[in-house]
Parts: sequence; C-alpha cells; structure tokens
Amino acid sequence: MVLGWAMGIILCCQISCGAAGSQSDVQRPAKATDDSAGSQSRVQRPAKAAEILKKAREAADQVADREEYDWTLNNVAASQSRLALAQAKAGRTEEAVATFKDAVSTARQIDSAEDRASALSEIASAQAKAGRFADALSTARQIESPLWRASALSKIASALEKAGRAEEAVAAFKDAISAARQIEDPSQRAPALSDMVVGSALREIASAQAEAGRFADALSTARQIESPLWRASALSEIASALAKAGRAEEAVAVFKDAVSAARQIEDPFQPQRAPALSEIAWAQAKAGRAEEAVATFNDAVSTARQIEDPFQRASALSSIASAQAKASRAEEAVATFKDAVSTARQIEDAWFRAIALKEIVLAQAKAGRFADALSTARQIEDALWRASALRAIASAQAKAGRVEEALALARDIRQSEGQAAYVVALVVIADGIIGPDEEEKEEE
Repeated sequence: MVLGWAMGIILCCQISCGAAGSQSDVQRPAKATDDSAGSQSRVQRPAKAAEILKKAREAADQVADREEYDWTLNNVAASQSRLALAQAKAGRTEEAVATFKDAVSTARQIDSAEDRASALSEIASAQAKAGRFADALSTARQIESPLWRASALSKIASALEKAGRAEEAVAAFKDAISAARQIEDPSQRAPALSDMVVGSALREIASAQAEAGRFADALSTARQIESPLWRASALSEIASALAKAGRAEEAVAVFKDAVSAARQIEDPFQPQRAPALSEIAWAQAKAGRAEEAVATFNDAVSTARQIEDPFQRASALSSIASAQAKASRAEEAVATFKDAVSTARQIEDAWFRAIALKEIVLAQAKAGRFADALSTARQIEDALWRASALRAIASAQAKAGRVEEALALARDIRQSEGQAAYVVALVVIADGIIGPDEEEKEEE
C-alpha cells in the first residue's frame, strides 16, 4: 500500500535537494508487486516461474557492468524466495528448501551491501511465511543494515504470531523495534529523512502487530512515529485490521486519526498528502466504509489539484487513480488517469516528464488498463524510462495470465535496453506468474 508513497517521498526529496538522479537510478525500477496469476494452477505456476527464473539467472551472468549485475542478482534472489514460498505452499517441500538455498546463494554474490541486505530481508520474510522460522532468523542475522533487519524481523514476528508462537513473536517484535532505533541517516542534505526512515520501519512493525491482533501494541508503536506521513499510514493499516476483526467503532475512530495525521503532512513532503488520503480512502472502501471513502477520495483529488508543481501534481493524481481503481470506482479512476497524463505533459523537464509518465503507466497496468498503459508508455521519450514502463506492463500482463504477451515485451526490452533490463523483465514476469501469497492478496 505504501510503495507509491515511498517513491513519492524519494522523488520529492531529490527535487527539494536539487538532485537530478543518476542513470543507474533510472535503470533500477521498484520490484513489481504480486497480483493474480490468471488461470494457471497452483502446481503449474511454480513450474513455469522456475523455468523463467532459471533463464533469468543464466542471463544475469552475461551482464558485464558490476552495478547492473548486483541489481539483477538482487531481483533474481528476491524472486527465487517468492518461488520457494509458492513451492512450499504447494507442498513441494524439497524443491522449496533447494530454492531457498539458491536464493541465499544468489544474495551472497551481491557486492552492494544495500542490495544484499534487501535481498536477504525478502528471503527471511519468505522463509518465515513458509514456516521455516529457524532459517528465517538465521538469514535475518546475516543482514548488516538495521533498516532491512528491522523489516525482516517484523515479518518474522508476524509469521510467528500467526503460527501461535506468541512468546517468540513478542521477542522478535522487540528485536525489530531495537533494530529500527539503530537506523542512522547518512545524508545531511535532508535532515527530515532520518525521521522518515525510522517512521517507515516503525510503520511496518505497527502494521505487523495489528495484523497479529496486537492492537494496543500497534497503536503504541504508531504513536512513536514522528512523521505524520508514516503515522497516517500506520494508523490506516491498524484501522483496516480492526475493521477486519469486527471492531467497527474502533476502526472508524482510528481511520479519523489517520486522516487527521495525513492532513498534517507539510513541506518537503506536502505533495504526499493527497496520495496518503487516497490510500486511506481505499482502506475505508475495503473495510466497507463506502461513504467515508467517497469523502476522503474527494478530499484527495481536491488536495492534489492544489499542488502547483505539475510533476508532483501528476504523481499525486496517478496515485489517487490507482486507489480509485482498486476501490472499484472505475469511471472516477479513468477520469483521474486522464487528468494525470494531461498534467504530466505539462512538465517541461524531459527527465521528470518521463518519470511522471512511467508512474502513470505502472498505475494503469496494475488497474488492468493495458491499452492505456501502452499508449502512455509510447509517449515517454527517454529510452530507459520507456523500457522501465514496458517492464511494468509485462509484469501486469503476466499477473493477468497473458504470459506470451509479457515475454514478447521482454524480448523488445532486450533489444532496446540491454541484457540487465531483460533479466529484470524476466524476473517480474516470473513474479507475476507465481502470484501473491495470502497476505499480499489481502493487501491488494
């Protein structure tokens, strides 16, 4: 739910700090989130995904640039962990154990400490979801980055709680909070980021606590978050969990607190106020609070249209349209997508115009609007961002069961973008075929 917010935060900080970004930033799109894998069976999906991932791992060894090689291995390792989880859930235990080992082996070959930590965190989370808690904790202990270690431990704790291992879950939650408190911001350009990074980690912990039914602990963790952006996100997650647990009155109260926190978001993150409201609206809609959701969506659109900078306004509108689509408000979503594209075309700087259009493509593809997504992608002049947009479409096509179309796009990407981008395209297609686990389905 918060991925779009995080991307907006990063871009917002780059703008406010005068950072234009590097070419490698362009080549490193966010990992695709999972969705439906179409009509393929639970048994067929892992087998097909394994075939594509094997091809991706072999293709990765043909990448010459070390930074790009690390990027591809990061993506492959994370996808291997998701495949292992799918194998475990399909009862293919021996294959799952072997694939988890392959994932850890791939991650250990990554030179970049950040990429390695990110991959190991995903592997630990998947191991915990598969019920392999000792392996998960062992993997988590290998993570040097406190940010990624906190993320892994919070997910392990949530899985332990679900498995009825309450004492171990409490201990893991405490370790996660301790790790989160060790996070230091190395950048002096934007001091506010320190609170943002810690807030992000604490939000994840609060969400896991709420999912585990530990609502008092979750609210206590949320109250420790200084950033109103992440506090709003945490409170929205807690409210959703309360609603799911049948505690409607408490959910309504916490949703109100989330909206209140979102309205407190100020510079340099003020452009994130509208997307924050739209995600709360989506959570309200999912919780069956339709009238409240409509009001919050209207508030989000009104807030977005007041943003002067066209790049930030387009980003906000795209986030809102995505949330409207998820909430089955199709007509409103189409109108907001059109508004977002129109706004993006007003951006004078070609690089930022490409970023904005790519973000819209991602949202359109996730909403299943493939023709619109391809049309928007063709408007992107920058080849790297256009390829990134096409990867997003390929991922969504695979999730919708349109695998051959996705593979055709991957081949086009190799021709225009190169081997590393092709590897990552194969990875996102494999992820789409695997589909989400039950927890990710609920988040959708």
